[in-house]
Amino acid sequence: MRRLSVFCATLVFFVLALTLSSLSPSRTVRAVQQPDPCVKCQGRCQREYDKCLSKHPVEEQQQCHDGFNSCIVVCYATVCEQ
Repeated sequence: MRRLSVFCATLVFFVLALTLSSLSPSRTVRAVQQPDPCVKCQGRCQREYDKCLSKHPVEEQQQCHDGFNSCIVVCYATVCEQ
């Protein structure tokens, strides 16, 4: 008889615990992902490079390549390795 009452009490306790835990509202916390400044800087370099390529003919595109390389170097020196 004692085992049955302990079993019933334990069962009631677990059912109560499950019921109370499901009643509390659960909130999902989301971290706001800030864009990586290094990626933003590299994207800016790529956009400038694409603009330069579209403006100049193939023979004059070496200045675009040089500008892109120097922009990437500046990004790494000032933003990425900070």
